[in-house]
Amino acid sequence: MNKQIKIYVEYTIEESAIPQYQMLIKQIVEALEHFEAQSIECYKTEKQDQFMEIFTVPTESHFHAIKRIHKNKNHTVFGKLHRIVSGGADQISCRALVQSKQS
Repeated sequence: MNKQIKIYVEYTIEESAIPQYQMLIKQIVEALEHFEAQSIECYKTEKQDQFMEIFTVPTESHFHAIKRIHKNKNHTVFGKLHRIVSGGADQISCRALVQSKQS
């Protein structure tokens, strides 16, 4: 059995910063790819100004590393995200679901 870990990252962007976020999301995707994230999808949810990143990673260690960088205010990309998330880094929700699938 191989594990596949699906990650959900959710946050609310300040309404006035949505154009800035739309430019930043490209950098976010590139940063995630450096951590071996695959199948990266970005969505606006049904809630006003709320956004979600969904992707897979190969290990739980990858999840913990990505969670750390999402919360790191000094990271070159995610630090910019903190400035436009309503409530800052504390309001970024990161969850992982582990899928088991047969090889």
